[in-house]
Amino acid sequence: MATSDATVDVSLRAAKTPVMGADWFIEPFSDNEFDLDIAEFVEFNLLSGTGAPFLLILEDILRMYEFGFSVIEKVYEEREWSPRRTGANRRKYTMLRKLAPRPTPTIKEIVYDDNGGPVSIKQGAVQADGKPVDVEIPIEKLIIFSNNKKGGNLEGKALDPDTTIPTPDGFKRLDDIQIGDVVYDENGEIQKVIARQEWKDRPIFDILFSTGETIRCDAAHEWAILYGIQKKPFVLSTSEMFGAEKRDTGLCNFSIKQSKALWYPKTEQLVDPYILGQWLGDGTALTAEITSGDSEFQKLIEEAGSTIGSVSVKPRELARTYIIQGLATKLRVMNLKSNKHIPQNYIRASYDQRLALVQGLMDSDGHVDRWGRCEFVNTNEDIIDGFIKVVRSLGTKVRIYRKPPNPSQGRKKWTTRVHFVPGFPAFRLTRKLERQREAEKSKKCTHPHHQIKEISFVGTGRTICLEVSGESHLFLCGESLLPTCNSLLRTAYRPWYFKTNLYNIDGIQKERHGMGFPVVELPPGAKDADIAAAHEMVTNIRTNEFGGVALPARWVLKFLDLPGQPVDVMRSIEHHNGAIMLNTMTQFMLLGLEGTGGGRATSGSHQDMFNKSLRYVANLIADDFNLYCIPYLVGYNFDTDHFPKLRARNIGETKDLQQWASAVSNLFAQNGLTPDIETEQWIRTIIDAPLKRGGVQTPILPGAVITDQKGNVTAENDGNSGAATDNAEG
Repeated sequence: MATSDATVDVSLRAAKTPVMGADWFIEPFSDNEFDLDIAEFVEFNLLSGTGAPFLLILEDILRMYEFGFSVIEKVYEEREWSPRRTGANRRKYTMLRKLAPRPTPTIKEIVYDDNGGPVSIKQGAVQADGKPVDVEIPIEKLIIFSNNKKGGNLEGKALDPDTTIPTPDGFKRLDDIQIGDVVYDENGEIQKVIARQEWKDRPIFDILFSTGETIRCDAAHEWAILYGIQKKPFVLSTSEMFGAEKRDTGLCNFSIKQSKALWYPKTEQLVDPYILGQWLGDGTALTAEITSGDSEFQKLIEEAGSTIGSVSVKPRELARTYIIQGLATKLRVMNLKSNKHIPQNYIRASYDQRLALVQGLMDSDGHVDRWGRCEFVNTNEDIIDGFIKVVRSLGTKVRIYRKPPNPSQGRKKWTTRVHFVPGFPAFRLTRKLERQREAEKSKKCTHPHHQIKEISFVGTGRTICLEVSGESHLFLCGESLLPTCNSLLRTAYRPWYFKTNLYNIDGIQKERHGMGFPVVELPPGAKDADIAAAHEMVTNIRTNEFGGVALPARWVLKFLDLPGQPVDVMRSIEHHNGAIMLNTMTQFMLLGLEGTGGGRATSGSHQDMFNKSLRYVANLIADDFNLYCIPYLVGYNFDTDHFPKLRARNIGETKDLQQWASAVSNLFAQNGLTPDIETEQWIRTIIDAPLKRGGVQTPILPGAVITDQKGNVTAENDGNSGAATDNAEG
């Protein structure tokens, strides 16, 4: 999201920039010389004496916004240093050489003691020779900054190492997936693994889904879920759902959307996938014969590119036995004769190839009821296993029912029934396809989600977290291809999801209203192949500089005007932009944009709350330095328990210089400020004026007056001292 959505990126930068641009300084423990020297020493180490500017260090620390936490390692060296005061001795000190960021995606594990406190981190590093190595860094050398921490630990959005993860090369154990490998997101698109982390002794839960599959995960692992009958996804952790997964009526509260079809490249296939499906369902294992009672069978085989060699009919049977030319040789080469199964290059093939395979299997051994629910029945476990994988990879949830052998009923093997509601044409046979289409028109059966049936605590154990390159931060897990989440901006996910889809809708409707609705009129007697070609033509028509179409004879292409006006989705997009900005309290930045309202008072109120939240973040950062860095630095070099503190001011505030100058003037007039060189330098810093050189205060001229904002004289210098005298009445 942060890399591709301007609103998310701007809201993050708006939340970081004021903290980075604040005035960071060291506050001495007291004003005695020794404490002032220590404060100067700490200031030099933190703010100016390390290998990188403090501004860049802050930028690395603030990555806790995206990752939930960030880690800095303190690296020391011996160097000479002396205070700036006159007569100070120069000697060697143990000083900070650098505050080195340890990128969160490279941290593989945080090790905890028996009391739950961190002991060390394990970081995946790369040696000079390019070889990877795990480095363990003790907690004493680290500062860990956290943002919006949930519970006692900093991590936990992880799954059990044995979790099955779908990849373009087949299913893999999560434990075997490394940085640089590829997985699938919820849209079936390939995403790269950009980070991998491991955790030990984490609370583990089992989540039972309606498919019968159980996913074991960390308590803090996140899921993009639907609540009840809602259609709007949002992110919840496992622990947040635990105990609330069912209503009093027994119905499930939470469900997960079915992923879309997986992308695979087109593969070389010796046998057409539709013909292979027909043979796997109704073919003879030892020969290339296929038995079918459908009159359309020969036509469908020929349309798939094969030729029927011979046809035979057994007495008193309606079904015919077909021999397809060349099929026996090809099946032998593919090692399928007497070994029926779906080869891997058919399971991991293009969408059209997998669809054709399913259609061949469903035409032979499939059925669809009047509700639109499809069923595939077979006793061959290898065929069943491959069929389930292919149907799931087409973006469809399946339910599996098994019946044991029953010799008395002539059932010698286990029979498996696979039920699913497809979002695609599951048949080519006309009688079955028409029944499916009728059910879809009446919407008798919808495409189900994966319901969460039960969540149970199972103990503690090792878990692994992946971060992927996709915008949604979702990836698929389990054999059921369940979308799961490692979202970093979890509260921004829901508005981002709808905003992205609204932009797509806006583009589609503008294209449709701009060029019209394409319609192709076919001549009488058009064949099914012509209808399919016409449908593909109108689907792919685009209006651009390369647009165009070649029509066969007597085909007519028309563009119909759509009634009504396009829906204005921009108002909804603006709403979701505001919700994303609200994630970091930067919604005031939208006031006045795109016709939005909001007066100065409203903007000021929002900005004031935003500034308070940033002061809180800055104080958290300062407190971590004050607890885990400054005491160590001072203790290594000075015999004292009086420690200075890191502070931040001017965090996002703006100044009205005229009002500020009047306030300072009144403080001088009331002797609240002393006009010495330090104060003058501070004033010059505030008004962005050059600092005075030579260390001599600018004298206040006799007769100089101090006025308020309205020009009224509040004080006058009598020429006898460096301070003005109070001439105010009373």
